Amino acid sequence: MVAVRLDGVECLAINYNQPVVLSPDGGARMRNLLGRLLDRSPQSLAGIARSWEIELRGPDLHHDVSFLYRTLTDPWNIALAWEGLTPVERAVVLVFADGVPRDAERQTQDIDLNPDDFLPALRKLYKAGYLYHNAASAEEPYAPVELFMPPELASMIAQVISEQKAGNASAEPVPALLQRMDEAALIELARELGYSFIPAVSQRAELASYIETRLTDPDYIESAVKALDPQATQLWQWLIQYLLPARPNEVRAALGFTSAELRTAVQALARRGLIWRGYGDTDEDTGLRLVIPDAIRYPKRPEPLPPPDVVEFDASQVATSDWIHPDAAAWDLLTLLRERMNRSAIRLGNDPGRRATSFGRTTPPFWRGTSGPPPTGYLAFLGYLAAGLGLVMDRDALVPVGERLTPWTRLSFEEQTRRMIDLWRNAAEWLEGAAVESFHAWGADWPGLRRALLSSLAELDEDRWFTLDSFARRFAASHPAVLGAHVTVAAAHEPVDEPPSSRQQGMVRRAAEITLMTACSWFGLVELAGVPKGPLLIRVTRPSSLIATDGQAEAEEPAREARPLAVQPNFDILLLTPSPRRVWALSAFTDVSHLDRVSIYRLTEQSVLRSLEAGVSVRNVVRFLEHQNGSPLPQNVAYSLHEWERRHRIVGIRESLLLDIDGEPAAGEVERLLQERGIAAEGLPGDRLLVSVPQDGDVATFAERIARILRDAGHIPRILRNL
Repeated sequence: MVAVRLDGVECLAINYNQPVVLSPDGGARMRNLLGRLLDRSPQSLAGIARSWEIELRGPDLHHDVSFLYRTLTDPWNIALAWEGLTPVERAVVLVFADGVPRDAERQTQDIDLNPDDFLPALRKLYKAGYLYHNAASAEEPYAPVELFMPPELASMIAQVISEQKAGNASAEPVPALLQRMDEAALIELARELGYSFIPAVSQRAELASYIETRLTDPDYIESAVKALDPQATQLWQWLIQYLLPARPNEVRAALGFTSAELRTAVQALARRGLIWRGYGDTDEDTGLRLVIPDAIRYPKRPEPLPPPDVVEFDASQVATSDWIHPDAAAWDLLTLLRERMNRSAIRLGNDPGRRATSFGRTTPPFWRGTSGPPPTGYLAFLGYLAAGLGLVMDRDALVPVGERLTPWTRLSFEEQTRRMIDLWRNAAEWLEGAAVESFHAWGADWPGLRRALLSSLAELDEDRWFTLDSFARRFAASHPAVLGAHVTVAAAHEPVDEPPSSRQQGMVRRAAEITLMTACSWFGLVELAGVPKGPLLIRVTRPSSLIATDGQAEAEEPAREARPLAVQPNFDILLLTPSPRRVWALSAFTDVSHLDRVSIYRLTEQSVLRSLEAGVSVRNVVRFLEHQNGSPLPQNVAYSLHEWERRHRIVGIRESLLLDIDGEPAAGEVERLLQERGIAAEGLPGDRLLVSVPQDGDVATFAERIARILRDAGHIPRILRNL
């Protein structure tokens, strides 16, 4: 009988006269490394730390176990430690690397060595944390004593053996090196190099392509080396000068590093992808080498291919669409704000979904959507711009800010458009593509994309037609990284087998196409046209707006012409010279009938009543129209306006508080108390007072103020219903 005790437990007891007792569960107890470390005593954990030349400094047991777990599952740590094992210890490790637990008898059967030779190796491997044991417990009093290697360590040993078979890695290209890495290691390296990983979206080929691009970039190598600590820098410089793959012992001897110092320096280089594991190529020499692959040692930028040409299309074959005002987006923004202002002109009760007026109208026509509904995402795009310009209080509700609208409408359409383009150009969000369900991107540099796209458009000749696809492909080939280093894209019908470089250009191309078809078209920077059974075409229509012009002076609208609009007897108003002030004013009391070079607005009884409800009197309407018309209104028009006003009496609705007071003397006292504080109160029969809420006040806040005044005067305020 031969016995060895580990942590007081007899783990190896070979007795050929006693049968082996198998565990009831067939040896399926938990054997993961983390659980086994937690089962070790503090003294045993300290022994593992000494074996690996690390120091445990955690505030508690769990921190120490976590640190040991990371140490024992690091491929570089295992590879370096393997070099320090004796042949007997390696043989024992290889036997247990299959993960099978072994009792005393099976250990002797499987380890083809004399027990006197391998028992010291078992002790050392157990103390170093390679091997662990199962022992009898209260739950399993007859469980056999078995030694085993946790699956995490077994996987690390298998990786060492696989890399030994692969041999020297010096001449291998980066893609071949990356094939050695599992998914977790690849993701970790990509993140270290700056990649923004999104689970279930990022593909392995995409990660590998990103890593290869970084590791073969001389600028990255230079910046990564500059970020190293002194010992890692010393190791890098020595390996660069040594030229050949170096053994760990050679490095320690040359640089005077301890094993722990070498391990730390190697980790710093490996974490940045600068150093890789290689092994000797002969049967006699399979030792570990510290390798700087040639692709990283001598990085070269690939010569970029010339971008494809832009394909021009014969203008005579292009049928252009109907004329659209060059500042249609600015005009449509005013239309949208007026529509939202009409909605919020009156708030009856607390129902936010109730329409603001009884004389509501259907959605007003917009330049982008005169023959149907506006393009998908267009109104949301205008809403974001309105919020960014400070014209609305809330981006979602789009409640206009009255004091901001007056100075805005005094600007010319051209200046309004310039400010809208500048806001969009620098927006961090992809406003124009938010409604595109087939293409989503995270972490993209949208301002960078827009600036590059507008610069590329400025290179095209004005009023010449080009295919949208050829322009987008040329742009993507010229700016493959314009979306930034941290972008991740998910697109419908994305080809999985496409090369990563082509996929990257495909992402840029699609983003450029969407931006051209949305924001660039909506702002009038380009015009789109289609050809029957042909490609989609674009042409630059506003070259002066493609380049940022920050710091321009405010451009006021031009001086008024003699007759900017004409009022017709049939109640049509012809807008001869459009400006933001005229469009804004007309939209208050008319309905848009037709948008064109000469736009037509129509006076109707419903539109005038809508303006009355919003507080615009007929007298003001007549004064504005006569001033802009340059002459009195047609008699029938003037008569109808006053008749519509006379036919409908205005009833003002305002929010008030009703105070129900106990006793007539107290009512008079409260009325005087409120009047002394500048609050108007009107006495009503039944000892009640009616107090009007200030026009710009909040009901709940005003009620709290009244309650405070009453309470200070010795009265007891009581809210009879929720405000």
